[in-house]
Amino acid sequence: MNELYTIKLEENIEYYGYVRTDVTDYMSSYFLANTISKKNSNALEVGCGAGGTGKLIKEKFGIAKYVGVELVPEIAVKAEKNLDTAICGDFEKMIANNALSGVDENKYGLVLFLDTLEHMYDPWMVLKKVRNWMAEDGYLVISIPNAGHISVVKKLLTDKFQYEKSGLLDLTHIRFFTFFTIKKMLEDSGYEIAGYTTLNDLAIFKIKLFNFLTFGVFKKQFVISYTMIAKKKKA
Repeated sequence: MNELYTIKLEENIEYYGYVRTDVTDYMSSYFLANTISKKNSNALEVGCGAGGTGKLIKEKFGIAKYVGVELVPEIAVKAEKNLDTAICGDFEKMIANNALSGVDENKYGLVLFLDTLEHMYDPWMVLKKVRNWMAEDGYLVISIPNAGHISVVKKLLTDKFQYEKSGLLDLTHIRFFTFFTIKKMLEDSGYEIAGYTTLNDLAIFKIKLFNFLTFGVFKKQFVISYTMIAKKKKA
C-alpha cells in the first residue's frame, strides 16, 4: 500500500497540498448556525497532508493545539511547518498497536478524517477508539466519497469497474461507502450525525433538469462526496 502512495506522490504532489475550503466553509456555517465556538479546543486531523487545511482551521477557529497525522514521510515534513504537531505513520496500525502515547491523552474538541476513512481496512475500529479521545462536547468532521455516484454505477453496469489514479475509484481506496453506510458506520461506532452537506453535480443544467423531471429520486447518484459533522452518541 505504501508503494501506491509513493506513486501518487510522484504523479500528483498537489493531492497532498489541497486545502479543503469546502469543509471549512461548511464548518463555519454549521458552528455559526448552532452558536458553537471551538476556540481554544484541541484538534486532531488524521491524513492531514501538507497541513494546509489544518492551518486554515487553526486560524479560523482559534484552535489551541492542532495535531496532524500523515502517512507519507515527505509530506509529514511539510505538515510540521503548518501545524503544532505532525506525526508520521500509519494511523490505523498505530492505533491498533497502542503506539500513539501522548496523542490519545488529549481531549479533542475537533477530530477530522477528510477523505481518509475509505483508505483504512477497519475504519469502524478507528472511530470507536478515537471517540474516547474526544471531549464530551467534541465534534467529529468527516468527508467520504460517494460510491453510489452515477459514474461508478455506470462502470459497474458496463463491466468496467476498475481503480483509477484519483477520484471516486482512487487506487488507494480500500472501503466504499454510500450515505446509508456512512450513517450506519457512525452509529455503530458511537456517533450521531449533527449535520451534513454534499459536493455534487446538481448545478449542471442537464443534471438539474433530469433531477427535476425524476422528482429527485436519483439525487444521491449525483453526489460526489459527503461532509458530515457528528457528535458522540449519548449512552
